[in-house]
Amino acid sequence: MGSPTTAELIAAIQQRWEPTSQRCGRLVQSRRLVWHYSVALSNAWAIAWGPEGGNRPAGDGCLTIHELTPEFIDAHSVAYLPQSDIYDNLLASVIAFHGRWRYGVQGWNCEHWARLVVAGEAMSYQIRGPLDLFHILRRHKGAESHLAAHKRPPAS
Repeated sequence: MGSPTTAELIAAIQQRWEPTSQRCGRLVQSRRLVWHYSVALSNAWAIAWGPEGGNRPAGDGCLTIHELTPEFIDAHSVAYLPQSDIYDNLLASVIAFHGRWRYGVQGWNCEHWARLVVAGEAMSYQIRGPLDLFHILRRHKGAESHLAAHKRPPAS
């Protein structure tokens, strides 16, 4: 079974997005071997970026909607965009990244994607150490401009 299509994901986001719910648009995280980041669509649902087919360090990237289970906690110290911008980023990110970009723990991971959607910056704070001496891997500037190019123009 493959990943959902772009149209299926957009429909699922639209169906599960509940702007009046407490966690809608929040950056949420759960601890496995490393932190895994998602964006809450409601108190019950979230969406995440990862490799197609599951837990691997790299692979074809895809977005998946999942239940927001109790192990997901809200991330701290996040400078959130307005909720309407988060929603627009979610929809644009499906078109921009789903099945089009590769997932990589060191290069373009779930935290990069989720922080780009909710805060406007593709940052991964968990990438550190000798592989990122100059903080090059922490920020993915190319993703920011790529997402912006896929956003719908503002209503006039």
